[in-house]
Amino acid sequence: MTSTAQQLPPNLEKILQKFQRITELKRRYEYLLWVAKRVPPFPAEDKLPDYKVPGCVPSLLPMKRSRG
Repeated sequence: MTSTAQQLPPNLEKILQKFQRITELKRRYEYLLWVAKRVPPFPAEDKLPDYKVPGCVPSLLPMKRSRG
């Protein structure tokens, strides 16, 4: 469980809890890939050069969305 200061959406909380229960490194990696395949594609309109992390390969575009 996360603390109240780090409240996550229920679906993300469930994924995190399952990930934390997996102790074998290979199984964690496989679960992470399984989850990643089910995430919707990153919206093209959010792929802005200002968000790109310099030197990161592949391109990493972190962004924050408000909840609410």
